[in-house]
Amino acid sequence: MEKNQKQIMKVLKDMGYKPEIDADGDICLYLEMKHFYFFVAETEETKYVNLVLPQFAPIEEGEEVLALATCNLITRDMKIVKTYIERTHDSISASCEIIYTAEEAHKQNITTCLEATRFTTTISSRK
Repeated sequence: MEKNQKQIMKVLKDMGYKPEIDADGDICLYLEMKHFYFFVAETEETKYVNLVLPQFAPIEEGEEVLALATCNLITRDMKIVKTYIERTHDSISASCEIIYTAEEAHKQNITTCLEATRFTTTISSRK
């Protein structure tokens, strides 16, 4: 496990979560009946983390335009969160990218990203 990955795991554990490393070597966090994934830069010099909430909202047939408009609204109006339609066109995912300068910022960055991505599920359910 790389240094950056160890730092994220430690912060999540310190926050009271129970993160795991999945089969692909990514950090997985099960929270509110959803899987969140943390993709960490492979080099220690790159201070980058991508938090992804994959396929949190299914898209019903005939609702693709509404789903696209919802993704656009969320991405346009919310800071740091991006929502998008998966390549299969059957679900919506969200991601939050973090570029940090100090290890001490991890807890606040993770808290902010988790709150923001969880909020997107509320907005999308109201579409």
